[in-house]
Amino acid sequence: MKSEVIERARPARALRVNSNEVLVIRIGNRFFCGFGKAGRVLTAWSLAGAKLFVHPIDTESVMVTLIDKGKKPQLLALTAEVAEL
Repeated sequence: MKSEVIERARPARALRVNSNEVLVIRIGNRFFCGFGKAGRVLTAWSLAGAKLFVHPIDTESVMVTLIDKGKKPQLLALTAEVAEL
């Protein structure tokens, strides 16, 4: 898998996601996986537990909430590459 860091300042609506790409949110060295009780931020150690976003518009409200909570999220685009045998 290849990842590309997307600037935080760029609005999610301006992103174009190819059919073989998904978006994940990284906070520090962990990955966002949801909000828990009382709005706590839940994170995963690896991509296996991360919440995957297919549409960039879905990430916009999550990114705003994380920034409001004082986190420093980064939006990553992950591309799956399939090798032919």
